[in-house]
Amino acid sequence: MKRLEQDPTVETRNMKTLRENPIAQRELRLHGKYRILFNVDLERRTVTILVVAIKRHNVMYVRGERFTAVQDEL
Repeated sequence: MKRLEQDPTVETRNMKTLRENPIAQRELRLHGKYRILFNVDLERRTVTILVVAIKRHNVMYVRGERFTAVQDEL
């Protein structure tokens, strides 16, 4: 997770700001299929990881279940 430690706000091919949504501000892609959704608090210098998912085609899965933008547990 060195990318998140060094500069979690940098825009790269694998790390980007997401469109406005109720889940997270940013996304990090790892090894093509993994997605880490996270928020950055610049004042406190913290990164909060909210979701770690596997993406298959255009669908994300968390713990084997299809992940949608409206999640009760978040």
